[in-house]
Amino acid sequence: MHQITVRIPVRTLAALEREARERGVTRSEHLRDVLASRHADDERIQTLETRIEVLESELDALETKCERLQSEKRQLIADRQATEALVEYVDAEKEKRDAWESAGLGTRLKWWVFGRDRDGD
Repeated sequence: MHQITVRIPVRTLAALEREARERGVTRSEHLRDVLASRHADDERIQTLETRIEVLESELDALETKCERLQSEKRQLIADRQATEALVEYVDAEKEKRDAWESAGLGTRLKWWVFGRDRDGD
């Protein structure tokens, strides 16, 4: 191993010595561990950045899917409203047909000549 000399502030030195005592190692061992851990931190940061990119990609895909599903939902609602309107029309026409078929000849003639009221007469 090579020996180096480093000048650091008194507070930093005191913190390093306290950390070394808490870990039960020498100040030099603690400094070596701190310096070695910076590579592990770099690797962890890289891993996290890669994970963020993956998650952002997944988020984009989910947002696109959500927009597609919302569009499909709007279309289904519009289709349902159109179907409901058509059902109402068919029901009204059926009621007219049933009324026509159950009406007497005089009532039919009256409706044919004068039109039919909304009240059914």
